[in-house]
Amino acid sequence: MSLRDLAAAGGIRVGAAVSDTVFASGDEDYRSLLAAEFNSVTAERAMKWKWIHPEPDCWEWEANDELIRFAETHQMQVRGHTVVWPHWGTPTYITKCEDAGALRRHLGDHVRELFSHWGGSVARVDVVNEPLHWLEGRHAESVWRTLLGEDYLAEVLALAHEVDPDIELWINETHTDVIPDKHDLFTRTVADLVERGLPLHGIGIQGHQLYPDFSPGPPDPARLHRGVSTFADMGLEVAVTEMDILAHPTDADRLDVQAQLYGELVDAALSVEACREVTFWGVSDAHSWVDQHFGPDRAPLLFDREGNPKLAYDAVAAAFASRARRTTAV
Repeated sequence: MSLRDLAAAGGIRVGAAVSDTVFASGDEDYRSLLAAEFNSVTAERAMKWKWIHPEPDCWEWEANDELIRFAETHQMQVRGHTVVWPHWGTPTYITKCEDAGALRRHLGDHVRELFSHWGGSVARVDVVNEPLHWLEGRHAESVWRTLLGEDYLAEVLALAHEVDPDIELWINETHTDVIPDKHDLFTRTVADLVERGLPLHGIGIQGHQLYPDFSPGPPDPARLHRGVSTFADMGLEVAVTEMDILAHPTDADRLDVQAQLYGELVDAALSVEACREVTFWGVSDAHSWVDQHFGPDRAPLLFDREGNPKLAYDAVAAAFASRARRTTAV
């Protein structure tokens, strides 16, 4: 069975981040693998503000529309990614904005046009991505926090819900599963939003496992399970939204180690019923953001450069099958 079939049997989504450049290149193997193995797609960059709305009066819809058409043809759900990203992916007319009123107008114009264009074709959206510092338990400094204040998350959620009350609104964060202080701050931040009744449907735990190149600690299934459980206990849906695991070239048995970690981590997340999605940040090792940042020999995904399933694929499939068996038993 494909991952897509196993996910359907367990009542969950299995997703992949899609490169707009590869997608537009006419690579049919890439498209075929995507359609065969996944039932959810996330635009790697095509829906980010910098690419879709680079100037106040300029919208670039082509890559967005092509991905949505592909998803509709192949009965896949679309995860919008992302509206506000404090770290990156934001055009200079936003990052250089110096007036709160002007920033609010830009935000309102952006959300209204974006959600109107989607017109119900996007099921859920990471309305804020990475509001905290990448590697520390503190808030990220950004134009959003500087001009709109510490409570800008609530403001963005309220605006997005007002514009489209039907789309699921998510907050997506990275490395909370390996940095305890960051998990604690994120937990407090989300709990405050929930307690105040803000329109928040789910929490994305990215799942990038970049040790030792970037992450300060190795993958830990117990911490991932704790993170998923924490937000599930708040009544929220949870997803692992950007998963990849480095198979470091210094490890002689690196693909075996990678497979074991994939299996343990995915099983730890899916053992919590509220975890309804696992999305991998790419389709195969042939096209991964990891190559540009850490080198081409980290092999971070489930399929190799030729599109063949790796040991990691089998481990993830086994975790998905376990979820399906539990779902059937209930």
